[in-house]
Amino acid sequence: AREVALHTPAVAQLVAFIERAEQTALGVANQHGVAALRDNPDAMGTSLDMLRRAAATLRRLAERAENRPLI
Repeated sequence: AREVALHTPAVAQLVAFIERAEQTALGVANQHGVAALRDNPDAMGTSLDMLRRAAATLRRLAERAENRPLI
């Protein structure tokens, strides 16, 4: 976990990935309605599983005290 956190763009890329998916999801919801996302979550440009993995990775990195200054 420390090696991943020390890899400079890792945290920024994980956050950017989640934020891009959120922006896309908001765009789809505004244009087609929330039901469109509920029926087809991949419309946000990624799968819910990939978002869960990115969020879980960030959480695990943040759980380690020595990584907190990097996050």
